Amino acid sequence: MSNKLSTKQRGLITQLLSGSSIKDSCETVGISRSGYYRWLKQDRFRSELTKRTAAMLSGASAMLTGNLSKAVAVLVALLDERNPNVKRLTACAIIDRAFKASEMVDLEARITRLEETIK
Repeated sequence: MSNKLSTKQRGLITQLLSGSSIKDSCETVGISRSGYYRWLKQDRFRSELTKRTAAMLSGASAMLTGNLSKAVAVLVALLDERNPNVKRLTACAIIDRAFKASEMVDLEARITRLEETIK
């Protein structure tokens, strides 16, 4: 296969990244599912699919991160609600996420130390 992807391969990647199922994506571009799996064995196709998937995830992650403060502010505001059930659920959610964030920071630090030890 040449260095470039075919029109159908590019179209299939676009369909897959739009959220379509493998079956529907294959039907839309006019290939069989076995053709898709055959293409997955080709380095160029797999690499492009991986690269575009990573770019899409990176963009989504940036959007989530950019709105994190706003989301936290919404949760914090809910702590002042009159409904005690809303307050309790909000407090639990904040505590749960704070512990998870703390665990992530700890794990990242431990992984960094392990990587430095390996080097």
